[in-house]
Amino acid sequence: MTRTTWLWAASLGALTTSFALSPALASHGPIVCPLRLVTGLPCPGCGLVRAFVATAHGDLHDAFALNAFGPIAWAALAIFVAWYGAELVARRSLGFQRSLAKARSGLILLAAAWIGWGVVRLVSALVART
Repeated sequence: MTRTTWLWAASLGALTTSFALSPALASHGPIVCPLRLVTGLPCPGCGLVRAFVATAHGDLHDAFALNAFGPIAWAALAIFVAWYGAELVARRSLGFQRSLAKARSGLILLAAAWIGWGVVRLVSALVART
């Protein structure tokens, strides 16, 4: 099994879980982020699981409120799962790897924006504490 196939399986599991979990359970579940448990401050990924669940159940308002990049990441995973899954079924390349290589600079920019947003969120939480 290739690394991409393992990533596809994990992504499929994440999407499936986001549909399987109840939005009520996800919104009232325990905090599992190590940084937030130790410091009380949010990391860039805080709220991502809850945002995935809200996105899967069609509640985009809550999803964006929980983590602004949650619905974006969920949609990217859904595209990846569908496209690479089609490649696995067809047993031939449908251009996913080539398209991903072309989109590399955009993906790097998106990752930088996500980390920047996380830093702004962290600073806002620090300012709110004082």
